[in-house]
Amino acid sequence: MFRSRFFWRLFLGHAIVIVLTIVTIGALVVRKHDDDLLQRTRDGLRGQAAALSMLVRPEATVQEFDREAFVREVADDTDSRVTVIRRDGVVVADSVADAATMETHATRPEVVAALEDGYGQDVRLSETTGIETLYVAHVPTPASDVVRVAVGIRSIDEDAAVMTRLLAAAGAVASLLALVISAYIVRRIAVPLEGMRSEAVERARHVAQLVAATARAAQLDAGRIVALAELRRHGAHPLQRHRDAPHDVRRDDE
Repeated sequence: MFRSRFFWRLFLGHAIVIVLTIVTIGALVVRKHDDDLLQRTRDGLRGQAAALSMLVRPEATVQEFDREAFVREVADDTDSRVTVIRRDGVVVADSVADAATMETHATRPEVVAALEDGYGQDVRLSETTGIETLYVAHVPTPASDVVRVAVGIRSIDEDAAVMTRLLAAAGAVASLLALVISAYIVRRIAVPLEGMRSEAVERARHVAQLVAATARAAQLDAGRIVALAELRRHGAHPLQRHRDAPHDVRRDDE
């Protein structure tokens, strides 16, 4: 059966459909997971920024706590970057770099959006760290400054890569199982169909032989008819000539 071309044609068609379906579903699942992961990260950063709003409320003063030390401690605990920015764009505190040496952030997209709507976000290459980063900024009150929280996209990509590898392994196992089941089903279908095909081929061969034999017989009959016609055209019928032969002999004897 496994040497049958009919089986392999039928099986390969099923195999292509199975593999394409699993690959398509896997790609859609990975994309949905990546989108959900990025959205959960955004939501987490928004929550973290809201929780750190005490850093930028008007009533908070430098004398109450050391902002620089506090943002570094929070950043270490949450594996993120925390920045406090005044409304005019001057950086007050940052968990990664020295705030005094940082340029103005007044034109940063997330800062501009936060000053207008309360929240802002952006994804870009960080000028300080040199890596692609997701930023979320928050302005808790119209008179307060900006607190910004950020994480590197690399960490999100690593989580997505783990999920992709797991889905790829699961897809490979599912494909193998589906192909085995498909081979069994195709074999159950192909066996009777192959028998019917063989029987049909044998009958067709037999009919072809009969047709060929009939054609040969027709050709022989046609040849005989042509020969008789030629004899009639050039002389008497052979049987008539045979009957006339003895009369000619008797006439000679007389």
